[in-house]
Amino acid sequence: MSDIYRFEVVTTSSASGQQMISSVHYQTDKALGDPEPSATKVLDELVNHFGSTSTNLSIWRACATSLCSFVECRVREEVEYWNGEIGVTASKAIGQTGSLGTAGANATPDGLAFWIGLKADLASKSARGGVHLPGPWPASLLDTDGRWLTGTGGTFAAAQTLGAKIVDPLNDVFGIGGALGDILPVIYSETRRRRGQTPYTFQITQSRVSPEPRWLRRRMREAR
Repeated sequence: MSDIYRFEVVTTSSASGQQMISSVHYQTDKALGDPEPSATKVLDELVNHFGSTSTNLSIWRACATSLCSFVECRVREEVEYWNGEIGVTASKAIGQTGSLGTAGANATPDGLAFWIGLKADLASKSARGGVHLPGPWPASLLDTDGRWLTGTGGTFAAAQTLGAKIVDPLNDVFGIGGALGDILPVIYSETRRRRGQTPYTFQITQSRVSPEPRWLRRRMREAR
């Protein structure tokens, strides 16, 4: 049985203190009879996948401004908690800021976000999902119609690069002896799993950055 993990990138806005979490699911794919890698091993490989060093997370940071602080990355095993199962977790401190530059005086609200749509090559609503990127961004990235600017270079292109990297599987990154295992990006359907339906994971094969901003109320601090 392959393990499924929710990979989370945890950030905060230095302007407001708002915490933001961006997440993608991954599933191990190992040789029959081989043991599963630890949660720490899975996390290490995922962080390495998205950066040029073990903690710089450069591909994620290229989509964020210096107002966005990358606090940590973590994984949480998806298990049947409704049946009493308890999953394993792991975390790693990052301690970096976004590399896009400053958001300027007119930064977007914390609730406004880029959306990368993710999908598998299957005709099922359960095989679609996506990830919201951490802000804030310069308001100058929005056109007069309130959509993200999609010209070459800049944030939109960086988000496209991140989307392609999410789709890219991690091949031959764990295993014992001559058998090596992979870590695959997936859409995970807890609903199908609860119902006993299979499959309940779908390997991600496509990404698309939406020009339409998404609004996330959960990223807005309550008024005081």
